[in-house]
Amino acid sequence: MTIIGNFDYTLIDNTAIVFRLANKTLTDIRIDETVELNGTTYTIISIEANAFSNKSIESITIPKTVTSIGNNAFSNSKLKQITIPDDSNLISIGDYAFSNTLIESITIPKTVTSIGNSAFSNSKLKQITIPDDSNLVSIGGSAFSNTLIESITIPKTVTSIGNGAFENSKLKHVYFKGNKPKISIDAFGGIGSLFNPTIGHFDKNDNTWKGTFKIDQLYFGLKWYYIQYISIIIAYILLIFGTSKLNISTTYKIPLYVFITMSLIILIFVLLGGGGPWQ
Repeated sequence: MTIIGNFDYTLIDNTAIVFRLANKTLTDIRIDETVELNGTTYTIISIEANAFSNKSIESITIPKTVTSIGNNAFSNSKLKQITIPDDSNLISIGDYAFSNTLIESITIPKTVTSIGNSAFSNSKLKQITIPDDSNLVSIGGSAFSNTLIESITIPKTVTSIGNGAFENSKLKHVYFKGNKPKISIDAFGGIGSLFNPTIGHFDKNDNTWKGTFKIDQLYFGLKWYYIQYISIIIAYILLIFGTSKLNISTTYKIPLYVFITMSLIILIFVLLGGGGPWQ
């Protein structure tokens, strides 16, 4: 490791990787595009894993030359503000990179192709902006879980959204540009039909997938997807144990055709999503 100014660097050929913060008293940090040592100029291309984890930094400016932010790079720090230039060359944001930080908003550079698992989990993130011309391909599992974001627009380049990506967030509105990506069944906290977790609908007028759902919409005090699970169990019991006469209580007996009809209605209700919380 080589200390130059406020940072420890790993120097490789003519490039530099920010390894860690050398001056631990700093709270507002700016990383330059290059550093010089003994007459040689090194271009800063990456922020190493755990570089600023558990530090007291509150703001950071990342240069356009950085192409990757490592795992846990800023996790558990006091980071509130991050500045990334519009012409950034950033490609990847690592697992837990900004987990458990105080940042409230971020614009993801259009060059980013992947957001790692739990990248922003348990942060104070309220607003995320992803450009329409983004190159983003994947959003990792739990990437935005337990955050405060209420809406997000997913660019057309995204092909996969991982397990629990938005679980337990405040998300109310999600919009897709282009074709619907591969979505894990619990990516949005289990919202959607159990057998067909479609989110939104395709709007031919502006060629986008659109959807609106309410995470906190309740039915009889239970979230929608719990109702669907319970409906399946009830339908299974009715179909398996139904007889010509089935005692519901010591007083009432229900004919078999009533149970079959109820079962079919419940199954259709579940398979089609029953309207659920979609609007």
